[in-house]
Amino acid sequence: MPLTSGKMLLDHERKIKKNLLALKKDMDARDLTDFFIQEEIFDFPDIDKINGYNPNTTDNRNNCFFQLLFQSGERAYDVFLRALRQNQQDYLADLIENTQVNDGQAQATEPHSWINTIPQHVRFRTLTEKDISRFAQTLGNDWQMVAFDFGLSKVEIDHCMMENQTPVMQIYSALNKWRVRNMDACTLNNFVQKLKDCQATSVDWKQMERIARGMQ
Repeated sequence: MPLTSGKMLLDHERKIKKNLLALKKDMDARDLTDFFIQEEIFDFPDIDKINGYNPNTTDNRNNCFFQLLFQSGERAYDVFLRALRQNQQDYLADLIENTQVNDGQAQATEPHSWINTIPQHVRFRTLTEKDISRFAQTLGNDWQMVAFDFGLSKVEIDHCMMENQTPVMQIYSALNKWRVRNMDACTLNNFVQKLKDCQATSVDWKQMERIARGMQ
């Protein structure tokens, strides 16, 4: 559990998530962990969790790092930028700082605004396993962060990965756990809203719209 627990400011979290693909491409969380210990954001069990993730890949270490980061309070954002700069990755820190999240664009320009044009009987009916299996194909490599925001624990996410060989089946397993746990609230409208709120960066919104428009 991070020493400075609590949600990061939403705008700061959005700035990071909007650059998540670039960050995960060029950074390795284990290069930043000592600085987070020094600044009293993470404790040693957090570092063990990040560096001991199984399978121990850069992508998994980064996913675990960001899950912890977003739950590490308001100060974690500034510490993250400083850690990047100390690691000679100023360009990543600049990329985040220069990202605009309050651009004033109309809702209609947002990639998920189509949900408001879906018939109400489709928007608010309970999603089926078949629906979930189709939507699983619209999420990308950061699905573990999405699952975390959907309320799944790290242990549950690990089980989804160990028990299923392909990424799509892993995503389906995670989403279906959320569906079974939240049957009354598991609607298309809530599903899209939760993806929007967690600012997932690897959602194929166009494909999701095509699937939604084919639902009865």
